[in-house]
Amino acid sequence: MKEWEYLIDDVRRVTWNSSFPDNELDSSEYGLAFFYSPYYTAEDDNLEVCIKGGYTIGWLITLPYLQEKDKDFIDQHKSWLNKFASIGISSLLAHIVEEEPELLEYQDNECSLSDIDIPACHVFVYRISQISKDDIYKFLPGFYDEGFYHVNKLSDARNESLFYKSSYEDNLIKDDKKKKINLSKIEYSDDLIKLIRNLYEKWLPYSYVNPFSRYIYLYQVVEYFMEIAFEESLFVHIKDFNNKNINKNDLRIKLEKDSEEITKIGLVFNAISPSNSVAIDFNNNVDNFLGKIGVEFSGKNIGSHVYKIRNVLVHNMRLAVDYENELNDVVECFEKLIAIRLNKGISDNHNKHMVVCDTSERYKKNKKRMKKTYVQYKYGK
Repeated sequence: MKEWEYLIDDVRRVTWNSSFPDNELDSSEYGLAFFYSPYYTAEDDNLEVCIKGGYTIGWLITLPYLQEKDKDFIDQHKSWLNKFASIGISSLLAHIVEEEPELLEYQDNECSLSDIDIPACHVFVYRISQISKDDIYKFLPGFYDEGFYHVNKLSDARNESLFYKSSYEDNLIKDDKKKKINLSKIEYSDDLIKLIRNLYEKWLPYSYVNPFSRYIYLYQVVEYFMEIAFEESLFVHIKDFNNKNINKNDLRIKLEKDSEEITKIGLVFNAISPSNSVAIDFNNNVDNFLGKIGVEFSGKNIGSHVYKIRNVLVHNMRLAVDYENELNDVVECFEKLIAIRLNKGISDNHNKHMVVCDTSERYKKNKKRMKKTYVQYKYGK
């Protein structure tokens, strides 16, 4: 049995007793974050967290496992899990004493954290060399999609009834409970990142956000990608025109079509295969919901289904108020679709800037126009 100790004002003493083995890891090279999961609730629900390429960046470790004192039980687990757990204990001890002292329960100026009731949470112990504290939020869609909600401190998870639990996600996890998850770091503009942080920290994890609001919140991500999708298609069509693959009339028709909202939404979800199980479930749930509220619909692809629900909620919500459960089935799949789309990223055709060369003007005037474009988009010299 090993004891971790933290002395306060030379009088009070906080300890943590556990049977995790000593290791050679330097705790200063590791960070700590907290996640709540309504799906992974058993003591042994510890998950290895990897990024692209299969590199392990950390472990999600349950608090009951960190409080485990049975050495034989601990020895049955992976050595790297136990190494990260040992690091997590020392970091968690310091966090509670310094940031959440209200959790401490003293008896004769002593508190053993390994014996008190701490809010049910996963501690995410991660390598700072591979993920910084400021980068945690760039992984939030992936964590959420795997069933983990980021919380800023342990006490935020004290009232478990506040958290949302998706029946769709619950069934997926029950069918395939994971021991390892693979996450992607998202890289987008500051305005979308701000929206994503609100989505995955303040809105989606909580049960008080109804399905009507959840859909509209998630649809804002679609709105962002619609503009991206149009810019990407614009570049492709003009490139085809310049290469004489299409004529001027074809170019005009394509640009007009891609300017339509329904087309842009379709382009957003082109990267997701229609045979994807989530896409199939989403389309079926939309068809069921629309049938319940008496709205005719013959769309086939993901984009048309997304757009139809948006129009119903914006223009005819009165038809849907008695079918909240059916709408919730739609939204639970829509959340998964948005996570998939965020992980797809943006193609190389995004943010291409074009300069029109006017052959009726002098070379210097065209060169000046080119230079002005460079300055406008901050390319540098």
